[in-house]
Amino acid sequence: MTRESKELAADDIKDKCGRRARAGKPAVSKDPLVSEFIDLYLARVRRLTEQGKLAVQTEERYRSSANNRVLDGFGALRASEVEAGDIIDFLDEVSENHLSEARNCRVVLRGVFHEAVKAKAIAMNPVVAAAVRIEVPKKSPRRLTMGDLIELRKLVSEWRTAPGTMGPRPTNDLIDLIDVMLGTGARISEILSLQPDDVFVETNDDGEDVVCLRLRSTLVYAKGLGIHRQDRPKTDASNREIAVPKSAAELILRRTIYGGGTWLWTNRDGGPMWRSRFAVQLNKVTKGTELEWVSSHIFRKTAASEIADVVGLAAAQAQLGHEDQRTTQDIYVERKKKAPDLRAVLERLSSRSAA
Repeated sequence: MTRESKELAADDIKDKCGRRARAGKPAVSKDPLVSEFIDLYLARVRRLTEQGKLAVQTEERYRSSANNRVLDGFGALRASEVEAGDIIDFLDEVSENHLSEARNCRVVLRGVFHEAVKAKAIAMNPVVAAAVRIEVPKKSPRRLTMGDLIELRKLVSEWRTAPGTMGPRPTNDLIDLIDVMLGTGARISEILSLQPDDVFVETNDDGEDVVCLRLRSTLVYAKGLGIHRQDRPKTDASNREIAVPKSAAELILRRTIYGGGTWLWTNRDGGPMWRSRFAVQLNKVTKGTELEWVSSHIFRKTAASEIADVVGLAAAQAQLGHEDQRTTQDIYVERKKKAPDLRAVLERLSSRSAA
């Protein structure tokens, strides 16, 4: 469950406990349409955003689902007409081609019919009764090998440097981002939101000065606000400080000291660099090669797998900022296909050894 879903669920409980005995008729018509409860739900979502409990882009996502698919599917129906089977059929149809949209619609529908329950238009929430689970097919985590990394760095260094290539030469933005994501395991939105105040140096127990990052924000886009820094991470566990290895630390310090701007990674106008620019450049570099499958998320998975292999899964979870270790294990850490050599351990169970 995401932070946003938790906030909505918590708000539901508060409504149920705090307004159960509220006198007076609800502000809806007799035998109301679902569209009326969509309006009430969106008003509640707006309040949560204004209170800082819901991200602006999350509100936009829910609002889009509510005003399009949910309104089209249920808006003209009476709330009392909708049954669990209707919810199941609707979500099954949406999930055939749009899994993420189906999950959004499920959240929206649950909230919409919760408003109907509060208004006493229906006795039970049909979404709760339907108990629909929308499972996203799991893909085995994949990481970059050392050979892949060597080849990728070679491709980046040679990109747009051939004689006769028109246009400006590429900057170091792409390779620097790759190295920092590999050296931190951070999300690309966390890296691109970095400002000089997020970089600091502390002395460890061995007397060594270590470059560290405060990962406490993400770079997001919202209609009306454009690309901006959101001063709250994806989850509470994502608010963390991490030490940076030497290679990544050097380029971070270079950008912090000599960049002279608000952001460590900037666009041509001095504003924050958006992740689509990185994605476009990476796609151009790897197109037609054996590394065409690589995306920004792969660098995070590679870092997670390396940490888990060398130090352990708990360390990988802390570095990546996950609340649940299962997320780290199931989505980010590549499983080893070869078991460790445990012959010495198992030999002790042999009847000959016991004798």
